[in-house]
Formats: sequence, C-alpha cells, structure tokens
Amino acid sequence: MVMRRILFLAFLLLSVAQAASAPLVVNIADDFWTWTGAQGWQQRTHWGGNGPPVLSPDGRKIAYASVAEGSLDTSRVTGEATNIWVLDLTTWKATRLTSQPAAISTGQGVMRSTPAWSPDGTSLAWTQRIQRAQDGKRPPETVILARYAFPGGATRVILTAVPDLSGTPGPIGLLWSPAGLVVLGAASSSTAVASTYVLDASGRVVRRLGDEALVSHLTHLGSSVFFGSFFNEEAFYSLTGRGHVLRRPGTFERLVAVRAPERLSVQVWWPAEGRDHTDCALMRSGRRLHTWTCGPAVYGGPVFQDFLDLAYDIAVSPNGGQVAYVVDDTVFVDDGQGARRILALHGRSMSGMVWGPAEFRVP
Repeated sequence: MVMRRILFLAFLLLSVAQAASAPLVVNIADDFWTWTGAQGWQQRTHWGGNGPPVLSPDGRKIAYASVAEGSLDTSRVTGEATNIWVLDLTTWKATRLTSQPAAISTGQGVMRSTPAWSPDGTSLAWTQRIQRAQDGKRPPETVILARYAFPGGATRVILTAVPDLSGTPGPIGLLWSPAGLVVLGAASSSTAVASTYVLDASGRVVRRLGDEALVSHLTHLGSSVFFGSFFNEEAFYSLTGRGHVLRRPGTFERLVAVRAPERLSVQVWWPAEGRDHTDCALMRSGRRLHTWTCGPAVYGGPVFQDFLDLAYDIAVSPNGGQVAYVVDDTVFVDDGQGARRILALHGRSMSGMVWGPAEFRVP
C-alpha cells in the first residue's frame, strides 16, 4: 500500500512537471516558435510557409499544412500546393507525411487543408484539392478526403459523395468529432448554399446538418459533442441525429484545459452582426477576472485561401494554470494574478497558437 502511494505521488509530480514544461507554440510569420517560462522564445522551423498548428490529443505533437518546396512563390489567388507535416514537441523532429507530384509548377500540385487529429490521436485527416491536373483534365467536383494512420504511415485517399462546388480555390475545412468527420462549407449542387456533412471513417455521408455558417467549431455539453456555428447563436447542432439543443440566452462557451477544466478558462462571445471580432474573458470559479477583444488570428492565410482554416489567438496551458492570448500586436500570458507581456509582434502575422489539449464547453 505504501509503495502504491509513493508511485502515485511520483506520477502526479511527473505530470505536474511535464505540464509546467510544456511549450506554448505560436505560428509567427508562418514559422513555429515556442515559449516556456524557463527558456523563453525559441524558433523551431525556418521554412516560412507553415499553416496553423493543430495539437494532438496527448499534447505531444502538432500537425500542420506547409507550402511545398517549389510552390512558395506561386499565385496567392489560386492557392499553393501544400504538404502535411508533424512536429514532435519533445525531440523537435519535423516529419513530412505527404508529397507532391514530380516537377510541380505554378498552379499545379495538391492543396491540402489544415489537418484534424482523430479523438484518440491515432490518425490524421484532411481534405485536398488538385490545383490543375498535369494532364489537363478537370479536377473532381467532390471533396477528396485523406486519412493517415499512425504508426504505420499509410495514407488512404477517399473520393466522397460530398459536393465540392463552393467555388473556393482552397480545400474544404474539416473537423473530427467522436461522431465522425465533419466537413464544413461544401456547397449543395441544388441550392449552391454551403452545408455541413458528417462522414464516417470510410468517407460515407452519415448525415447532413443543413445550411449552416462556414466557420464553426465543436463544443461539449456534458458528455456529448455538438456542432456550433460562429454566426448562429440559436442552437447547438447534433452530430448524431438525436436532436439539436437550443442555446439558453446569455450562455457563453468556454475554452478549457481538458485535463483541468475547473481551473482557468476563457469565456467567448461569438461575433455579433456587423462585427469582425469576438470578446473574451478570463474566468476562474465562475468569476470574470479580465476581459479583452479577441478573435480568430487568421481567416485562412497564404497557404489556404479559405477562411475555413480557422486559428485561434487564445490558448490554455495543460494544467489550466495559465492562459495565453494576443492583444494589440502583443502576446500575453495570464496566471489569474495578472497579465504578463512576453512578446511584441511588431506587425508580424500570428496564425494560431496552442499550448495544452483544450476544448470548448458549455457551463
């Protein structure tokens, strides 16, 4: 019994130490930088063509899309060929998971969306679009889904039944929920209105949620995961077909640390009509400590040309003890006792930040 307690305490101390040393990862001017209180800022990539980081469920890796070599100077209007990469946050080894056709040139190659991790962290998924086929043929008008399985490294490409008639030059946005893959913003061939689809692992359409806003997110109500729209404050939409849930007036979602949801969190008000930003509040024990104007750090960007690839300018540490955010071209960290300025961006772009596994929840 004593030995079990010692081992349990050792595990807790190790978990606390790992949480304290976990880096804040920020995309600054299309490269990844990390920050810890002990080491300060360090630049981890030097390519300059990276998209927003997506943290793995265990917090040990980030996945991202990056402009392919030879394509960085192509037209910003038509989009750019991109590959999917994974960066290990312990060894700092970057691994490329995909490749491009040989001898790609301007306007050719494969554009890929920001990837999404499976809930169990064993796979990645993304959508992809052929810019212009080298044989001159017209690219498919359906969403092409790709899945990458760890650790074997097998990529499976699936031609889905979801129409890709939105007219956007970039790939379609994607989320991965316990109910399946959620494809955002694909246009209906009959109405030409953007819709949201839930797919199973094989790419089969399980259900269509309806004509919802393009920029959306997953949110947790109790043990269930729902689909929320940035521009529709009336309901949370069921991904399983069990029925939608009406939003209670004044109900605001919170971004919380998955491992410590009872500690610091960020309450978010989604954009009201005519506004291009959101309001955020640092919360603890149901009390607002600090309020600021926040919002998406980037609607798309040079890699994606599509505002479905949304990156946030807020992040919560793994243990919920600190929150990072951007205000007035400056990165701050707040531990609930006060905000500390850790970096002035000096006009450099900031395309997303992650720290620890986090999710939106409804109190």
